Amino acid sequence: MEDLVSDEYYETIFDHRHGFKAKGKSSTNLFKLISFYLDTLTAPSKRRFQQTVDKVFTENLTLSGSSTGADGFRFRGGVYRHSKHPRGQMLIPLIPSLSDEMDRALADREEFRKDIPLLNQIIFLLIDPCESLQELRDNLPDCLCVMVPELANMTRTNEVAYKCVKDGEASYKHLMDNLYKIEYYSATRLIF
Repeated sequence: MEDLVSDEYYETIFDHRHGFKAKGKSSTNLFKLISFYLDTLTAPSKRRFQQTVDKVFTENLTLSGSSTGADGFRFRGGVYRHSKHPRGQMLIPLIPSLSDEMDRALADREEFRKDIPLLNQIIFLLIDPCESLQELRDNLPDCLCVMVPELANMTRTNEVAYKCVKDGEASYKHLMDNLYKIEYYSATRLIF
């Protein structure tokens, strides 16, 4: 199989940031690139959930009058720890008045977890057909290109997902119908 890009793309993009030493279009390189994008897109949602847990934990301590040195709380069969005490064992129950806030946070997290396989699939469909850095730049939406300076500095010469176009192909329709998810999670990087 040809190299993913002819100008040592992986070394250029990843070596200085993540220590990856990879060239070419191998399944390992493809996985690393998909993981980079998936981690970058999902980090804000993970951070937002942990911020909610930290806030609820602090409010729970205040409302319960607990001074036991608790590290987290139990809620609906789950254990939630403050980010400063990720391995702590001292847990207290959640005060009922905080249940609604925690239920909303858990619902958001569940929705986010359901989106991860879809994001993974969309990113794969966009990256897999590319054989050069320019093709990668053109095939990816701008919101993904800006995450990598080498791509962000290039000029687009084709429309997004142009390498994915096949007449009547269901995967192309699926990709285009769900591209908004990539844009949504990319936008959350600016908010959270």
